[in-house]
Amino acid sequence: MHTIFTGTGASCSMPRLRCHCMNCERARREGAPYARNGASFYIYGSGGVLFDTPEDIRTALEAARVEEIGTIFYTHWHDDHTRGSRLLEHLGHTYYGQNPVTPIDVYIPENDVDSFKQHCAPLWFYQKRGWARIILYSDRQPITLGTLTITPVDFCRGPKCVRYGFRVDEYGKSLMYAPCSIFGAKIDTHWEGLDALIMETGWFVDFQSTDETRQMLPADHGWQDHVSFKETMEMVQRLQPKQTILTHLDGTRHLMACGDYDAVSGRAKRFGPTISVAYDYMTLNL
Repeated sequence: MHTIFTGTGASCSMPRLRCHCMNCERARREGAPYARNGASFYIYGSGGVLFDTPEDIRTALEAARVEEIGTIFYTHWHDDHTRGSRLLEHLGHTYYGQNPVTPIDVYIPENDVDSFKQHCAPLWFYQKRGWARIILYSDRQPITLGTLTITPVDFCRGPKCVRYGFRVDEYGKSLMYAPCSIFGAKIDTHWEGLDALIMETGWFVDFQSTDETRQMLPADHGWQDHVSFKETMEMVQRLQPKQTILTHLDGTRHLMACGDYDAVSGRAKRFGPTISVAYDYMTLNL
């Protein structure tokens, strides 16, 4: 299985527009691993499989020299994972007289179609134009694409908070891509026996427990919906994957030491040599 991280940021990528802090200036000056696109992940072969389309996905794919995209899977409808859906127009638009393109299969969760229709309405326009074909996927029901078996895994957090990860199997190797909103996820056999666990880094707190921190924050605060770094490490210790790669580093941390790739990598290394931090255009081969 040959893969590439086409983006490893979160709701805000790095560098932040108009910000001249130390972290943002370093990201501008040195690029990856300090600069980050929105979170997305690509698997070569089987027609080319892309997970999520953040707003900078077109330039991310161009920089990664990705040529083939046959399928797109969405983890959930949030803007930072879907706003680059206009990629479908870039790929599908043809001038008069040219041969029509083959529509790209776009998979969305069958238990959250209404949210996608409300927040991602252009997908249906792209389908009408023949650039996309919307397909509904179901929780824990495998999908075969060439040599890949892709199993959507609902975190089972309820109808108002539908979030998915994806287990991918090929030739006896397996990975789980679970980049966002994993707090409270139902953990079952789909999470076991992984060669690679790719999941959100989580937020950092040094003085209070994660439970105490959540109690202090408003009910709609983003940390209520995401794991802390401590909870991420607890999940890794529980699941024991062969390797863990942390992604979804939020650029809102740009003013803090924990917004720097080196600082996050240093924290991760304390938990063992099999844990690393992803960066844009990093490859993973299983």
